Amino acid sequence: MRPPRYALRMRRLAIVLLAVGCHRDSAPPVAVRAPSFNERVLALIAEYPAHGYGGYAWPAPPGSAGTTRDLRLGETVIARAGAGNHCVGITLEVFWRALEQCDGGVPLDVAAAHDLKRRWFVPELGGQGAADAIATHALGAVVSLDQAQPGDFVQAWNADGTFGHSMVFLGRDADQIRYWSSQPWTDGIDRSESVLGDGGFEPARIYVARASCR
Repeated sequence: MRPPRYALRMRRLAIVLLAVGCHRDSAPPVAVRAPSFNERVLALIAEYPAHGYGGYAWPAPPGSAGTTRDLRLGETVIARAGAGNHCVGITLEVFWRALEQCDGGVPLDVAAAHDLKRRWFVPELGGQGAADAIATHALGAVVSLDQAQPGDFVQAWNADGTFGHSMVFLGRDADQIRYWSSQPWTDGIDRSESVLGDGGFEPARIYVARASCR
């Protein structure tokens, strides 16, 4: 006896659905690309409110590193927060937070972490600051200003090396550089820009580093 037409239709529908389901299950999963270090940096700086965390403070109060939060390596405080913030403190903080997002976290021991901070804070006028710290501890590479990309770290100086600034690079035009940092002319944390050359930062004294996870 032949099955009713309805039963035949349902059997065919089940076969089609089974074929579709098998096809979907066999499709390879879509790989999700991990963000680059620079992308992490740019995402982090977007979290900071303009003029937030007490505004600009240089020099920082005694015991403070000019960061908005304590930077820790295990139980050891590498940089302590205080009232207000400044350029080397806030850029180190963003770098540190991005480094913590790497697989395995911060790949430094306590002594190396303190040395990284010392170099980042530019112990001598005209020093390379973040570029020196990142390259010395194999956490990235120095690049030229012409190669700079948003999310790179910069230490810049005026022509005679008497005024310097630590910043996160955002872009440049022929005669100016755009960046994020903490500075007195923005009352603390914010985006800003400065001319290159006369009256601004000297291109030959701009040191750039692109950080990376080890």
